[in-house]
Amino acid sequence: MNWTKSQSDAINTDNKNLLISAGAGCGKTAILTNRIIRLMLEEKTDIDKFLVVTFTNAAASGMKEKIRKLLYSKIKEKNNDKRYLFDQISNLEKANISTLHSFCISVIREYYHLVDVDPAFKIIDSTNANILMDEAFDMLFEDRYKKEDKDFINTSISYSFNADEEEFKNILKEIYFFIYNRPNPFKWLREKVDLFNDDFNDIENSMFIDIIKDKINGYLSLALDYSSKAKDKAMRYEANDDLLEILNMDLDGLKNTQNLMINNLEKFITLKPADIFKRFKAGGLKGEEKAEVQNLRNESKDILKKALNILTFNYKDIIDVVHELYPHMKTIEQAIIDFDAYYSHLKSEKGVLEFKDTEHLCLKILEDEKAREEILSKFDYVFVDEYQDTNLVQEAIINKVIKENNLFTVGDVKQSIYRFRQAEPEIFLDRIKNYKKDEKINKTVYMNTNFRTNKNIITGINTLFEKIMSKKTGKINYDENERLIAGRDEEIESKIEVHLINKDTAGVDSFDSELSELSTEENEITYIALMINNLIGTDIYDPELKEYRKVKFSDICILHRSANTRIKNVKEIFNKYSIPVTSEKEIEYFKTLEIETIKDFLSIINNFKDDITLLSVMRSPIFNFTVDELLEIKISTRESHYYKSIMSFINKENVNITLKDKVKNMLKVINDYSDRSLYTSVPDLISNIYEETNIMDYMSALPFGNIRVNNMKTLLIKANEYESFSNEGLYGFINFMDYAKIQSESGYAFSEDSENSVNFMSIHKSKGLEFPIVILMGCHKMFNMLDTKKPIMLNKDLGICPSLIDLDNKYKVDSIFKICAKIVENNEILSEEMRLLYVALTRAKEKLILTAYSKDTKKLIDNLPSNITPYSVEFSNSYLEWIMQGILPNKIYEEENNIIYEDNNFIVYNNKIEDLLTELSTSYINQKDDDFYLDDKIINKIKDDLNFKYKNIVNTTIPRKAGVSSLKNVDLLEVGNNVINLREAPKFKQEKSVLSSAEKGNIIHFIFEIIDIDKLKKTKNLKAEIDIQIREFINKKMLKQEEVDNIDINYIYNFFDSNIGKELIHSKKIYRELPFNLALKAKDISEKWKDSEEEILVQGIIDLTFEVENGAMILVDYKTNHYNNESEKKELLKGFEIQLNYYKRAISTLMNKNVKHSYIYFLSKNEIEEV
Repeated sequence: MNWTKSQSDAINTDNKNLLISAGAGCGKTAILTNRIIRLMLEEKTDIDKFLVVTFTNAAASGMKEKIRKLLYSKIKEKNNDKRYLFDQISNLEKANISTLHSFCISVIREYYHLVDVDPAFKIIDSTNANILMDEAFDMLFEDRYKKEDKDFINTSISYSFNADEEEFKNILKEIYFFIYNRPNPFKWLREKVDLFNDDFNDIENSMFIDIIKDKINGYLSLALDYSSKAKDKAMRYEANDDLLEILNMDLDGLKNTQNLMINNLEKFITLKPADIFKRFKAGGLKGEEKAEVQNLRNESKDILKKALNILTFNYKDIIDVVHELYPHMKTIEQAIIDFDAYYSHLKSEKGVLEFKDTEHLCLKILEDEKAREEILSKFDYVFVDEYQDTNLVQEAIINKVIKENNLFTVGDVKQSIYRFRQAEPEIFLDRIKNYKKDEKINKTVYMNTNFRTNKNIITGINTLFEKIMSKKTGKINYDENERLIAGRDEEIESKIEVHLINKDTAGVDSFDSELSELSTEENEITYIALMINNLIGTDIYDPELKEYRKVKFSDICILHRSANTRIKNVKEIFNKYSIPVTSEKEIEYFKTLEIETIKDFLSIINNFKDDITLLSVMRSPIFNFTVDELLEIKISTRESHYYKSIMSFINKENVNITLKDKVKNMLKVINDYSDRSLYTSVPDLISNIYEETNIMDYMSALPFGNIRVNNMKTLLIKANEYESFSNEGLYGFINFMDYAKIQSESGYAFSEDSENSVNFMSIHKSKGLEFPIVILMGCHKMFNMLDTKKPIMLNKDLGICPSLIDLDNKYKVDSIFKICAKIVENNEILSEEMRLLYVALTRAKEKLILTAYSKDTKKLIDNLPSNITPYSVEFSNSYLEWIMQGILPNKIYEEENNIIYEDNNFIVYNNKIEDLLTELSTSYINQKDDDFYLDDKIINKIKDDLNFKYKNIVNTTIPRKAGVSSLKNVDLLEVGNNVINLREAPKFKQEKSVLSSAEKGNIIHFIFEIIDIDKLKKTKNLKAEIDIQIREFINKKMLKQEEVDNIDINYIYNFFDSNIGKELIHSKKIYRELPFNLALKAKDISEKWKDSEEEILVQGIIDLTFEVENGAMILVDYKTNHYNNESEKKELLKGFEIQLNYYKRAISTLMNKNVKHSYIYFLSKNEIEEV
């Protein structure tokens, strides 16, 4: 093997601790395994003298397999000790190559007496752990309520939504998990809480003010950039001195403001934007030129406002707020200490440990010098893979098991993407710094030769990340130590493609075209589908074959930041374009078909009187009743409950004898299992069900049958684990399954394997993989900053960072801790996003494509900062903004043939879907294939078909079906195979912190759909009942907390408190989301079809209609449309009137009712208008 110099150093350097910084595609696993083999051959170090720590069990298995193969290859070589090598192969399975958790467990089992643990302890799964945690929290809260602990109750109420104690429990739980990722959790907690009692004598020179000043300085630097850009544009457009003087004053004012902030922050926060920005003057500019300059100036002004809003109170007020929070923080500290005692006691009683417990107990054992010496003596060398993902507790353990110079760590900070698991890339960076201090026994090797990707893409990746990745955003400067070096020498021309998709013109003009109805995301997926069909059959270089071959579907991988929530759309749209797709979607274990089926059967064994579950079990493969049979039972008996129908049916004469026997047999089976459940353990009962019914055979025959059967076997394991620490029998296990379902415990991943299909996965899943063609989609998606909106944030340096919530005076203010935590968390999120982008872009071998939606590409480019700096990167909101800053040298919009920029490494397209359709059809026409031949007869037949003209041409413009909303634009309506839907499904469930007015309207609409009006009728406190129901919707995962936080709940209160709302509540007949089909003559719809006798099936969904006095109906239609003035509102109402007339006609025709009043409710404005 021809190793590079850095690879050779990593394998052959002796008597030093080695830290290998291995870039993407540089072969780090090969280096690690070959170093182990060398040490075994040269030093006769037995395999059991190595401690090798991997990130996952799968990685450990893969590592052992690679070592095994290398050992066998060495056996074939001359002069090697074959007996010794065979011995190493025999001992390989017992070798300490495992996750750190596995190592910790083995240490505890050996030294259990030092930590007072039962050596037969079991590792508890997350569901059972959560059950015990809830029990511990119940004990804690019950104790506090019994003692009438006012401090605890006040703190709980302050940090709970609507005084819901579950919210406070979740906060305590988050703090508890966070501190346990520190080596001394309660010491850390105490020290951080005590900060709230500090006198802050030198606050001006504290880390808090440093963090705030840095953030403000970043904003002001960016504001200066935009003001400078505004001035440059004004000069280019030859503005007169009036405007140039204003812009120069802007620049001087911002510079003076920056100096003031550095020297006197308290005075800075008293400024207002009007102190710096004077009134704008046109300076002779008009139209677009004036607008461009003014927009850039407004951008600068907005940035200044953000800078001034970071800190809004003086140092004295800052300290007062912190001191006011101290009692709350002490209450939280003691609550967590007491909770830990309760929880530890419960775990001890059950003889179970969590994974985090194993780390802390192992660390405690290693603090015993004798035990540590014994453990140290077992290992000559310690290897740690994926070192960039280590947390502080794991680092402390590693430092306890190493000697002076026997540590080998390998990883890449640029690929640290597991922050949600408390991974700390700073640990890796700190070790690099420390190694420089003593290079006699320490060495850092930078291994950057990438053997995966072709030269052009490597150069493009380097060019981009040199500009956008820094210590500020990414945790590391992308310098000569981090730059990738192309390890492949083929000269392959392949530019990184950026495709900006303009949705506004993405579809064709027809109103009922599928493309015009698509959402932004669906447009992007459609564009990608067309692009893939364009790629298939083209040439691509294959480095393994060392020649070109044709592209196939399996060459392509599509990556997305959040793939799991997009797979449904991808599959549906790809199916339309005949593109096979393979994806892995994690299925929540307790929501899988097989587990739901067993759970329902156990529930019926326990309680026969649950109608819904009974029907589910009867329809299941266990009893296999048909729908007709279920109906026959119901119709024959007319009982109110189905279980009563069952009992009545078996006692009735003159009924279907065969069906009667089938029901009797079912009852016999259920009663038999019910009797057995009284004396049989839950695991034995489930085993009996598996053996005595056909359920396992049935599940094995379904798609993914082997996975389903394994799941059923896993349920047996879970039942055994449950019984090991609970004596509540079948009833308790059913409750456990219900609880686990609510907790959404991860299950398995369904992968639709195909030898030739496009891969679709998340960036996280793609780490370590490679594909000839990679498409990163969704680059325009805004970064998710929801974590910065929590009432209490956590930070490893700042500690607990709360807002002060004063319920008596009804105000909320962020503490200095919270202000700083928001800033730091923002940087942490952006740094991880930067590393995720790096991982995504380094998966490609031959072709890399990035796609994004761009509403206004010119505006996007015009608004880019003129100079790319760490600050300009920090204040970006998406991958797209980073990419465009890094690619475009002059930040000026220029477009020719849909290309807005091109150089040796990049090409940026500004495209519409119709452009790709044209390109696709052209490429098909131009394809030449020796095996493809059309004779003249076929060609003439195609020509005849294409030139065919229909006699009744007007009828060809009439659609078979149409949605109501399309009929107000009937002149744009053309033939289509699909119904034009009345409205799109809500698009508000997206990963972004700020919602548009329409999205907020969709949330309110959704609440109106699901709210229980019967409960509103019964309540005396309308507002409280609405609050309770919304809280239930959140708990049941029907809504997200952040969605509710983004809307004004008063809109819902006001609606139901209005005259229409009161009529609705008191109505006896209410219809929500009422679908209808109505056949109408085409000539009655449009003048252009006056001569046609064709019919159109009009389809729609009525949002709300309800009956009032005399049987008349009230009609309400919800709209998310936004308007700026009365004129715009009138235009909207004019269009909606046509739509509501069809609704009225549907109600009149289908319900034989008259509509008394019809209303449009503008959700985003909270306004109701009669139409």
